[in-house]
Amino acid sequence: MYAIHIGAPKTGTTSLQHTLKSLDEELAKHGVRYHFTPRFQKSEIGQFIRGKAEPADSAFTPLRQEIESTRCVLLSDEGCTGPLMNPSKKTWDAAPERAFRFTDKLGIPPHKVIVTVRRQDEFLLSCYLHRLRHGRVTSEFRPYWEQEVRLELMRWSTLLSTVERHYGRDKLVVLPFEYLRADFPGFVRTFLKLGTGTDLTADVIPVESRNQGLGAEQVGKALELVRALKDENKSVREIKETIRTELMQDEPPQRSRPDLGELKAKLAALFRKDNEAVSERYFAVKHPAFLFDA
Repeated sequence: MYAIHIGAPKTGTTSLQHTLKSLDEELAKHGVRYHFTPRFQKSEIGQFIRGKAEPADSAFTPLRQEIESTRCVLLSDEGCTGPLMNPSKKTWDAAPERAFRFTDKLGIPPHKVIVTVRRQDEFLLSCYLHRLRHGRVTSEFRPYWEQEVRLELMRWSTLLSTVERHYGRDKLVVLPFEYLRADFPGFVRTFLKLGTGTDLTADVIPVESRNQGLGAEQVGKALELVRALKDENKSVREIKETIRTELMQDEPPQRSRPDLGELKAKLAALFRKDNEAVSERYFAVKHPAFLFDA
C-alpha cells in the first residue's frame, strides 16, 4: 500500500519532509519506505506531476512493484497542489488535478491521501514570501493581496471536497499547520499514525527543522533587488539565485511580520464558518488558531 501527502505548499512541508528523511531507519523498522521529496520531484514521475514530462508507463513499474511488496510506501510532494500558492488564477477545486493525474496513471489507489492546511492569512503571507524569494512579485505585501490575489478563492472546503470525491472520505487525512507549529513532534507522530498506521514514540522524533528564509530586515532588500534585476531583464532563475546567495539566512531568521489585522478581518469574514466546517468534518486534531480565534 502507499500513502501520499499532496500538500498544500507552505504548510510546513519542507520541515516535515526533512524530518521524515531523518527517520529513515526508524520507519524501515515499521515497514515504511519514504521517498525523499527532492529526489522524487526530480524523477520522471515528479516531472510528470508538474506537467513537464510524459514518461512511458514502464517508468512507473518500479514504484508499482515497491508498493506491492512493501507494507507502506510514503510519498510527500506539495507539487501535487502547487497551484494553491498563487491564489489568483484557478479556483481551488482545480488544484489537486496533478495528484489525480499521478494516482490515476499509477493505477493503484492510495491507502491514504494526506492534506495539510493553514489559516488563510498566514498561508497567504507565506506564499508571498516564497514568491518574493523566487523573484515572482515586485510589490509589497499589502498591494499584493489587495490587487493581485482573489481572496474569495481560498476556501479549503473546496479543495478538500474535491479530493474527497475523487478518493473517498475514508482515505482522506487532514491536519492543520497550526498544530505543527504548536507541537512539531506531536504533529509528525499524528501524521505517521493516521497516514501510514505507524506509531512512533515521541523520543525518536527530532525537533523541527527549518527552511532557509528571509528575515524581517531582508524583505525590503529583496524587493529592491527583484525590481532592479527585472529592470536588467534577468531571468527568474537568476533572480532566485541572487536572492539566495545575497540575502537568505541559514539560521532561522526573525520572521517578517507585517500587520495582518485588516487582512485577517477580511478573511475571517469570508471563511470563519467554512474553516469551522472543515475543522468539524476533517480534523482529527483541532486547533483554535485555524478558526481565526488566535
